[in-house]
Amino acid sequence: MEKNGYKPGAITCRTILNGLCKIGQTSMAIRLLRKMEEGNFELGLTAYSTIIDSLCKDRLVTEALNLLSEMMSKGIQPNAVTYNSLIQGLCNFSRWREATTLLNEMEQRKIVPCVRAFSILVDAYCKEGMLIKAKEAFNVMIERGIRPNTIAYNSLIDGYCLQSKMDDAVKTFNTMDERGFSPDVFSYNILINGFCKNKRIDEARSLFDEMSTKGVALDVVTYNTLIGGFCRVERPRAALDLLHKMQACGQLPDPQTYAILLDGLCKNKKIGDAMALFQEMKDKKLDHNIVFYNILIDSMCNAGKLATAREIFSGLFAKGLQPDVRTYTIMIKGFCKEGLIDEASLASLLFGPRFTLIKIWAMVYTDQDLGHVNNIHYVEIPLHLSKFLCKNGQVVEAIKVFHEMEDKSLGNNIVIYSILIDGLCNVGNLTVARELFYSLPAKGLQPNVRTYTIMLKGLCKEGLLEEASEIFEKMDGSGCSPNDRTYNTIIQGLLQHNKTLKAIKYLEIMVDKGFSANATVASMVFDLLSSNQVDKNIQEFLQKLV
Repeated sequence: MEKNGYKPGAITCRTILNGLCKIGQTSMAIRLLRKMEEGNFELGLTAYSTIIDSLCKDRLVTEALNLLSEMMSKGIQPNAVTYNSLIQGLCNFSRWREATTLLNEMEQRKIVPCVRAFSILVDAYCKEGMLIKAKEAFNVMIERGIRPNTIAYNSLIDGYCLQSKMDDAVKTFNTMDERGFSPDVFSYNILINGFCKNKRIDEARSLFDEMSTKGVALDVVTYNTLIGGFCRVERPRAALDLLHKMQACGQLPDPQTYAILLDGLCKNKKIGDAMALFQEMKDKKLDHNIVFYNILIDSMCNAGKLATAREIFSGLFAKGLQPDVRTYTIMIKGFCKEGLIDEASLASLLFGPRFTLIKIWAMVYTDQDLGHVNNIHYVEIPLHLSKFLCKNGQVVEAIKVFHEMEDKSLGNNIVIYSILIDGLCNVGNLTVARELFYSLPAKGLQPNVRTYTIMLKGLCKEGLLEEASEIFEKMDGSGCSPNDRTYNTIIQGLLQHNKTLKAIKYLEIMVDKGFSANATVASMVFDLLSSNQVDKNIQEFLQKLV
């Protein structure tokens, strides 16, 4: 427009800015914002809030917070919409402390948080397994006169289901109904899924039947969940019957339906039924999906029928199907399981005798012509091989594979380092494990929560509790918050070495964050109570846990 002599006005610019954010072009939107500032356009809250929301969706939360500060320094105050975007963005990164701070800040600024802000926080806590915090946020919402909606209830029900607290999930489900919120299809699907995962299939089926009587339309997710549930409790015939009922009711199965049922039949060793279903899919021309073939190949590998697996794999290209990462890793896992770890023989079985694994990794990484191999993710094959070797105590061999990967610039991956550190700790080679762990920042790698937990477990096992505590207490400052496994690992290590006071300190923090003690830690706490080795205040705290 400017090249043709037209100067866009404020309304035009705001419209373009909004459109750029909607299509994910946030950086262009920011450049337009700066031009508008230079052109002395009057910029209101909407323009800044739109970009803040877009930055949060792009997972650039720090940049969004910086823009908030810049906006406020210009005298533009945020509203509930602005805060909701930031709370959602922070929760996506497990930065719930900052999200809670923003929620409190809203109240201080006389901005009434809406149900959406609390729902976001409840959902984030639930997904992190922090049920106590989730319930607290839910209760605060009610105390402030904000009526929870169906989404908030569904989040809490899902949180209970994820922690296998099905009685609490049912209680919340019933409370929702009593307070005038009719459970929707999502509410039912969440609860049915919880029952299925806990192998309480009859209760899941009862809810399934209740949906029809209460006029809640069943969707494909409902059917898929219950079909998967029947397979999980070794009732594949009931799963097949449900598929037929689904079709009779006019609900079309989707690829996920067939994948769940095919996988369930294979895992229940109903290979004949699985092949009959697969034939039905072929007759309906529904088989042209690599996921289905992956399931069949995996079932053959698990049954030790490598020749059949290889035959199915080889036939993919004639069908016009491209093997994906999972296809290759299933094959490699199958051969590793049988002890066929010699890289030359493994490579020739999969790709022909002219390739070795290292050559394949290097060629895939540099995108050289490998025909059908070209789409495989370059770290997936060595990752599986390293994992297999470490699990079988062959850490020296795993390190050889790792060094070859480094030579080909394939080793810069935190997952592979975590596997190696774990393997080294398991065989008692803590010195090398520590060297690898402490070398990560120099390699431009940030340990994730799994890496930290592995290292803490190794240090505790060797009685190096001071070092373990030091690493643990630096986690938050490194941008990696401990999860329930991390807390349980360090607490268990401290209790095993009679460091009771520090263990209790971490236990209190863990509970305050909404995490629960695992079975091992709970048992150790019970033993501690029985021994009368702690003072009265600590005893009272521990008694609340068991």
